[in-house]
Amino acid sequence: MRIPHDSVPAGMQPLHSHQNLNLWIRYDNRTMKRNKTWREKLEISKARRIVPIPPHMQRQWGEGKLLVPVPLDVDAAIRRIPEGRVMTTGELRHELAHQFGADTTCPMCTGMFLRIAAEAAEERGTDKTPYWRVVADDGKLNPKLPGGVNAQAAALRKEGHVVTSGDKPAVKYDRLPNRGR
Repeated sequence: MRIPHDSVPAGMQPLHSHQNLNLWIRYDNRTMKRNKTWREKLEISKARRIVPIPPHMQRQWGEGKLLVPVPLDVDAAIRRIPEGRVMTTGELRHELAHQFGADTTCPMCTGMFLRIAAEAAEERGTDKTPYWRVVADDGKLNPKLPGGVNAQAAALRKEGHVVTSGDKPAVKYDRLPNRGR
């Protein structure tokens, strides 16, 4: 659908038109919204919540209380992992739930906030959150963390962990020092 030229708002130019949806972009830089930095995303001012486990999650988690953390909660839990040790995302979620009196922690929020904590740590440069110490429940490395699995593998090897190579690198289970917690 073509947009009549005379219907374009002042200071705007058509970007794309599809069916009844018209998208516009301002062409002066003063009004463009900038993206938040990873640090700003980490320090978001929302409060953590504890809610009943939703019905669609009860088949896997059962009934009880679900922690919906904030990024700083996940960041603080990661900072407590000592050098030379690793923690799975499941263990991280269990620790957060226990800390705040819930039965489980939202797995989606935990994953998103792990990424935010990792990116903010790289953005900071100093006083880094040791995000590389968090691995998947099966020991696999996380390709979404800064530098991908290669950077995570290098950081773990530097701390003395044995990391398998291949399509999906993983920390060897027999070297996971905190298994069975």
